Amino acid sequence: MASGRIKLEICAPESSRVHMTAQEVHIPGTAGVFTVMPGHTALLSTTIPGVLMALDNDGNEHFFSISKGFVEVRDDEVIVLVDAFETGNDVDIKRAQAALERARERLQHIEPDINVARAELAISRSLARLSAAGKEKYF
Repeated sequence: MASGRIKLEICAPESSRVHMTAQEVHIPGTAGVFTVMPGHTALLSTTIPGVLMALDNDGNEHFFSISKGFVEVRDDEVIVLVDAFETGNDVDIKRAQAALERARERLQHIEPDINVARAELAISRSLARLSAAGKEKYF
């Protein structure tokens, strides 16, 4: 039975875990952004670089830039395992903008030694970081 609350945990190898309680969580999945609310059916999905937004029980929105990884939903618990994440408040905007410009430059002047997939992933990560910092929503 749904408790009206979701336990959210976000984990990455080189970051401190985030533990919080939320009333809903919006997650960028491979098949699109999806919302988890209390009572959600069990689910296992992959994530893509994007913005995870959690609405806490006081109605405050919390924004996280996440990378690729996995999410498991079961028993009103959401566990997000990603390569990296950061809160929107912790994003270094100038650094994210510089990374975005570098990646776009690499794709504009593709040379034999340029890894296109890596440059595209860098663009996705930079855009996710900037969106989290700007508290941009998908919905």
